[in-house]
Amino acid sequence: MAQELLRENQFKYQSGVLTKLDVVTAEAGIATEQSQLISLQQARENAEDILYQNMGELKFKSPIGKVDFPLLTGTDVSFDLSYKLARDNTPELLAQQLDIDRLKLTALRAKRDALPQLNAVGGLGYTSAGSSYSLANSTLWNGPGNNWNAGLTLTMPLGMRGNRALYREAMENAEKQQVTSDQYDQTLLVQVRAAVRAVQSNVESVAASKKAALLSQQQYDLQKSRLDVGLSSSLDVLTSQNLLEVARSAELQSEVTLRVSLATLHYYEGTSLAEFRINVD
Repeated sequence: MAQELLRENQFKYQSGVLTKLDVVTAEAGIATEQSQLISLQQARENAEDILYQNMGELKFKSPIGKVDFPLLTGTDVSFDLSYKLARDNTPELLAQQLDIDRLKLTALRAKRDALPQLNAVGGLGYTSAGSSYSLANSTLWNGPGNNWNAGLTLTMPLGMRGNRALYREAMENAEKQQVTSDQYDQTLLVQVRAAVRAVQSNVESVAASKKAALLSQQQYDLQKSRLDVGLSSSLDVLTSQNLLEVARSAELQSEVTLRVSLATLHYYEGTSLAEFRINVD
């Protein structure tokens, strides 16, 4: 755009429509754009290297090239659904709950061991009063030597301090673990709320930036038309051009920010792999 403006200004200067100042202003605009272009090319190449590194490719043989935005789905987010997914899929919460259940079982076992125990016992047997082995063996089953016994045993732990201490220790550990779990849950709730709010605000930001870019394009076209009929200056056109570039850049950045916020929300939900249909054995 800056080069096209310079060509037009040079032609109009030769035709006597514009002044030398308009040509110099257009040349200054090209110099500014070339300087920005060098910086942007460097930033693009650095971003390509970072992308290669994240992909596990370290040879850097060829440039990445054009990268398209993935198709957006699920921008209509809900806090209740996202928070439920986050609680169901967060490994830390699941592990903490299992640890709490284990500690409670340990406490119940210690409490049970401190209780008295009542057991029933019994027995049945045969004996013989024969004076020799052969005689005792022959009269064992049909003789009057059967005997039996039955009874109850009651076990009472004395003092029970050890079991009580184990019970109190297990319950205290379970309560501490529950506090840790509640704190993590509260942190997760705040993170999900912020992630949902970010997606919702970024959806509106994308719509606003698209509208701003469209209006900037119309403003540039209007200033260009005014310059063609001698009602505007090259400086006004360059200013409109810069505003248009800023608006387009803001539109792209809003698109990127929206996708990053969606990725963050999927991370907290634990649905990133499902979102991109990635199966992990």
